[in-house]
Formats: sequence, C-alpha cells, structure tokens
Amino acid sequence: SGRLNGVRILVVEDEQNLRDSLLQMFRLESGNAIGASTLDEALSQITQSESHPFDFVVSDVILPDGLGTHILDLAVTGALSSKIILMGGNFDPKVLNASQVASMEAFLRKPFTLDGIVKKIQDAM
Repeated sequence: SGRLNGVRILVVEDEQNLRDSLLQMFRLESGNAIGASTLDEALSQITQSESHPFDFVVSDVILPDGLGTHILDLAVTGALSSKIILMGGNFDPKVLNASQVASMEAFLRKPFTLDGIVKKIQDAM
C-alpha cells in the first residue's frame, strides 16, 4: 500500500502533462485521485461529491476560466471541507486575504517534485 492510503484527491490543473503526472503519482501511492482541467470542471466535481467530499483539492492558481483561489473561497464560507493545496509559478500568496490563507493547507511553487507534494499531503492527513 502507498503513502496516501485511499485519500480522495481532486487535481485541478490545465496543463495536461502535469495533471497526468500528479494523478499517476497519487494513484501509485494508493490515492483515489481524479482530475479536472478547468475551474468549472473542478466546481462540478466538488458539487457532485458533496455526500463524500474530497479529502484534498490540489489546484493550480491560474486556470483557463478563473483562479484556483475561488476554491479557497468555498472553504472560507464552509461550502467545502477539503484541505486545499495551491500550486503556482508566478503567484504571490501575499495577495490572499487572511481567511483565504487560513483555509489553505499549503502553497507549492512550481516547479516542485512529485515526492514533495505527496509529503505535503501526508503531513496534512
């Protein structure tokens, strides 16, 4: 059994290679991972899984149809109970407000290692 032991993870990343790598890594580590390539897709996955919410949402900040920070806002209002890890390249977490920061489990600057993100999830489990 892997390090993630059945943890449910939604991966929100528009760059297909990275999304596929993350999904593959999480599954190898026994995570139950599914992918979304847009904010809209992510929000519909989150809504569909309300009865059995994701343990983690790992999202890129810059998505084709909006910002991953919108997912933090759902957590702020209590509409989402998942732990949220944001990842981004040219993003300054200082633009987040205090309640968004409080709702974020971690921020990973790209490029990061796949092992590094698995460890972040493990730490937060």
